Amino acid sequence: DSSFGLNGIQTMDVGENEYSNSLVFHKNKIIVGGYQINNGFKDSFLVKLDNNGTLDTTFSSNGYSLNSFSDDNDSIEVIKVQSDDKIITYGNSYDTNESCILVTRFDSNGTLDSSFGMAGHYKICNNYFISSTPQSMVVQDDDSILITASKNNDSYVYKLTNDGQLDTSFGISGQVTLSLNENSNAKSIDTDKNGNIYVA
Repeated sequence: DSSFGLNGIQTMDVGENEYSNSLVFHKNKIIVGGYQINNGFKDSFLVKLDNNGTLDTTFSSNGYSLNSFSDDNDSIEVIKVQSDDKIITYGNSYDTNESCILVTRFDSNGTLDSSFGMAGHYKICNNYFISSTPQSMVVQDDDSILITASKNNDSYVYKLTNDGQLDTSFGISGQVTLSLNENSNAKSIDTDKNGNIYVA
């Protein structure tokens, strides 16, 4: 589509060595997430484009948001949008010698939503890792959030409330552990109309 970007391709410069991991199309806008490397460390980025590929300069700072929530590396792997147009991202975060999972919420204008979790994000650190697939997080009809993670051959499902806290009514204190006595890496999660949860 030659009307998009430059001859159908749009490139973006949001720092140094950018890598995009996830994209959603919402209300005629394109939201892209990933990370950029600066001085050997990763910072997550979120970019919003108009449907013709130009930066939406009303979004955050000149069309993109750069964030760091750790001492070392952060990335956005998955993007979803809630019913009120707030943007939920899921990714990896690495503090000193420990890997974490990180859920962040942005207002539709690209600013961190300080009412979510702790000043806009919720982090669980216990050497987890996530699969970089858009199916590893789902937003339910009530805007609660289900995420998958893996560690030491076990898979985990966590449920967060709409305000970014563990839903302690889910599983054991917000967590369900899937121990299958063999290598297990949860890559996808979804629900049906009855609220049943499926993990693969």
